[in-house]
Amino acid sequence: MPPAAGSSSDNIEAQVLDVVDELVAELRGHDTYHRASARDSLECDLGISSRERVELLVRLERAIGVRLGDEAMSHAESPADLATAILAAD
Repeated sequence: MPPAAGSSSDNIEAQVLDVVDELVAELRGHDTYHRASARDSLECDLGISSRERVELLVRLERAIGVRLGDEAMSHAESPADLATAILAAD
């Protein structure tokens, strides 16, 4: 299912950042985590491993209601890349 009609890129990016923040806070501890930015590296800045990317994919699909392929997840380097993939999904 594509993102809801009228979903702006800013809205999608904010939703992606919320999901990323939730996952990273769970993984790293709520007290030590600072909010992600759209251009943070999923791996280097946020410490999201390949296994954790799978969990992130599931959470994004559930939260936003869009199906992302494995290719989109493996090529995404940042939350902004994930937002772009979501907007391009159909």
